[in-house]
Amino acid sequence: MPEHAPLVREVVRLYESELGRRATPLVRGQIAELAVACAELDDWRAAFLASVGARSRWAYVVACVRNAAAHRACEARAPGGAALPVLPAQQPRPPAAPAPHSAPGAAPPMGQAPGAPPDPGPETVGARWQAVLAALQGMLDRAVYGQWFAGSRGVGEAEDGSVWRVAVRSPLAVDAMTHPGLQRALARALRYVEAEGVRLVFEPDDAP
Repeated sequence: MPEHAPLVREVVRLYESELGRRATPLVRGQIAELAVACAELDDWRAAFLASVGARSRWAYVVACVRNAAAHRACEARAPGGAALPVLPAQQPRPPAAPAPHSAPGAAPPMGQAPGAPPDPGPETVGARWQAVLAALQGMLDRAVYGQWFAGSRGVGEAEDGSVWRVAVRSPLAVDAMTHPGLQRALARALRYVEAEGVRLVFEPDDAP
């Protein structure tokens, strides 16, 4: 959109300087889409800063930007200017446990902006699946996301990373993942997190 063109150009420049590679047409399209919801350049800069050290930096930037946009949307809707809580389906899920060697109240790691979501440790398939979920939240109706994807988690992967095992809440959810509409959304989300070509194997979650 024309009104967002200056922001898109600046974010593309940030992408190329921070990540050291050219922004592809797909990435430029993602930036243009996200710029509609997140028009604050400072939020983008903070997201790139927070992504330092992440294995898939762009996926982490996308999650941070969506999180910032959700917070701003809630503040705009709040009566009297008071901030409303962000629904879990609108923000990246936090990691299951603190990163090794971190302590409550400790200063953020070098390169991580104060107040930014912690680096979820994208070396694990669990954290990478959380990045996929963050992308899906922006694509799917909230009810659809809640019914089929909420609570799902990455539980394993092939040694070469070509296959991810994902636990979903029920056998019915496993069957639902074969629906063409969900298959298209999953393929798009994998492209968003730079995991195109990964094969997803779904199984019922037997965790209590």
